[in-house]
Amino acid sequence: MEEASFGLDNVAGSVQVAASGQERGELFAYDVTSPVSVGRGQSAMVPIVSVQLAARRELLYNGRKHAAHPVASVRISDSGALTLERGPATVLVAGDYAGEAVVPFTPAGGELIVAYAVELGIKVSEARATERKLVGVRLRDDYLLFEEYELRTTAYTLISTLRADAEVTIEHEVLSGYTLADTPEPAETSAGFARWRVSCTGGSRNDFIVTERQRFARREQVRSIGGERLRDLLKQGLLDSQTGQKLSEVLRHYYEIDGLQRSIKQQEKERAALYTQQRQIQGNLAPLGRDGDEGALRQRYVTQLNQIEDRLNTIAAEQARLQSEIARLEQEATVALTVQGALASE
Repeated sequence: MEEASFGLDNVAGSVQVAASGQERGELFAYDVTSPVSVGRGQSAMVPIVSVQLAARRELLYNGRKHAAHPVASVRISDSGALTLERGPATVLVAGDYAGEAVVPFTPAGGELIVAYAVELGIKVSEARATERKLVGVRLRDDYLLFEEYELRTTAYTLISTLRADAEVTIEHEVLSGYTLADTPEPAETSAGFARWRVSCTGGSRNDFIVTERQRFARREQVRSIGGERLRDLLKQGLLDSQTGQKLSEVLRHYYEIDGLQRSIKQQEKERAALYTQQRQIQGNLAPLGRDGDEGALRQRYVTQLNQIEDRLNTIAAEQARLQSEIARLEQEATVALTVQGALASE
């Protein structure tokens, strides 16, 4: 006994369309073109669309919609003149039942993807990573402008236990503000998504990597850059040798300035200690008489006060000299950075 076959020809031959459609602004209306008789207390199902549409089968993977496995889908182009309402559908492949699906509302001329089954023979996993990559350094006055890429990588691993080769369409959600880098051009794009068709060899592992990047910029003062870090920038080719040499000279100025400022702080500590000693001596001096042993002690205290005053005057003069030297070095560093910044802009 031969097995019964049920295919597209059977469906087309058994349906007689009894309606036509027309657009009404944002709505769509179906008009019955042939009279339909319905008995009292009965109902009738009226076919309104019977048309062959271009379609192709595909395996579609989107981890947010269905994790771990791609779904078997039918991609249909609604090239007919009628709008397709949302509703249930039965999918037949070569006359055999393949699954159930829900057809979304689709205007005439649109495209729809109807998922009807899960392909358990292919397992998909995702691994994500984020890193920052320095791609350029520019000098702007007394700042270094660092230009970086934030790279976000999604590695798709497809493991197939199928005997035959297959093609999986990976649907990847594109990050806002990011662009693709070191990644093949997608086969197609839609709102917020990019799709690639990836060959999946039967019985093996297949990998596909999507890299997205976004450019960022940050700045740091030149004086905060250490000599070792400057050498690293030169070694990486992010600074030219002329700029590196000039920055080295500027950094030497800043290192010298830092040393001078440390000397000033040390002198400030000494001056504070001298002021404390001065107040103590003055307190001891007040009750002493001018004759005898008290007079001799008084004279010794006066001598100490004179020595303290001389040291304070010396510290003040030294600090003035150091401040003048700092101002000179700051000016030289500013001029060098301004000239170098102008050269870098040309």
